[in-house]
Amino acid sequence: MSFKFFPDEEFQRIGSDPEKMNQVFMEKLIELRFTLGEPLPLNSAWRSVPRNTKVGGAKNSPHLYGKAVDLRVHGDVAFHVVSMAEQFGFTGVGVQQKGPVANRFIHLDDMEFSDTHYRPSIWSY
Repeated sequence: MSFKFFPDEEFQRIGSDPEKMNQVFMEKLIELRFTLGEPLPLNSAWRSVPRNTKVGGAKNSPHLYGKAVDLRVHGDVAFHVVSMAEQFGFTGVGVQQKGPVANRFIHLDDMEFSDTHYRPSIWSY
């Protein structure tokens, strides 16, 4: 399965599987990417439970459901992603913009409000 702007090779490069991504989530991400007109390289997407544990992800991370990505962006692109996220239906926004540019990212997810996911929400790492 290939998604416009997000080829299978990009998922494979980060150890993910595009088949595990939630279709509705990906439609939102594709629309954001199209509107923004800037590349949104993936840093993380769907994760298996062992991989999620290895990277220190939350026990009930939206990455486990294919409903989250971490985008390797910084500067004005990161600012625009954060400012546009709600418009495209993203309910969780995590911001890591400190330190070396290579370590900066924006997390997006579209989880619904629950006991483990308070939404909408924005946080920093």
